[in-house]
Amino acid sequence: MIRSRNDIRRNRLDDESGQAFVEFALITPVLLTIILAGISFGQLFFTYQQLSAATSEGARRGIVSRSDADPSTSVERATRDAAPNLNSEQLDVPVSSSWSPGDPLTVTATYPATVRILGITFYDDVLSSTRTMRVEQ
Repeated sequence: MIRSRNDIRRNRLDDESGQAFVEFALITPVLLTIILAGISFGQLFFTYQQLSAATSEGARRGIVSRSDADPSTSVERATRDAAPNLNSEQLDVPVSSSWSPGDPLTVTATYPATVRILGITFYDDVLSSTRTMRVEQ
């Protein structure tokens, strides 16, 4: 049986062998961007968790350090030591307390953070965490 030109043309139009490849090529950049965004915001969350844990550790150290020669320095050092994954030069740790028993001790830690995905800045601010505890006797 001899096929006509219309049959051959119709078969070529019905052929979908490259369709999956084209769809994959179109969706891949979108999927990679979503994956990069997830990783970047995950790193931001990890940084905040480190900052929060370091602030808690500094406050815990501070409530029992009122008899130290310089309790503020002890609290600052404990806070910086509790955040080994953060750049300690960029970590700002102000401590406020009268160091009297029963008075509040407030430790605040701030750390700069930036989230860039494919050259676009989505977050550029300072992360901050504050803990307040009572100074022990």
